[in-house]
Amino acid sequence: MSATEIIQQLESLPLEEQRKVFAYVRAHEAGTSAPGGQPTGIVSEEFKKIAGEVFSKNDELFRKLAQ
Repeated sequence: MSATEIIQQLESLPLEEQRKVFAYVRAHEAGTSAPGGQPTGIVSEEFKKIAGEVFSKNDELFRKLAQ
């Protein structure tokens, strides 16, 4: 599967599922993934709320970046 195909599938996911993927990628790049692909550490509810607002307000930008 190519990166383009993965990006297209990512764009078809609901916003909450996209957030999970982005969190995984960030953790993976930082080398903080635990066995099983789960990011280490706990994300606060406040962070989740702020991240949701950022992703919602900048949805078009993230879609362009994904291309």
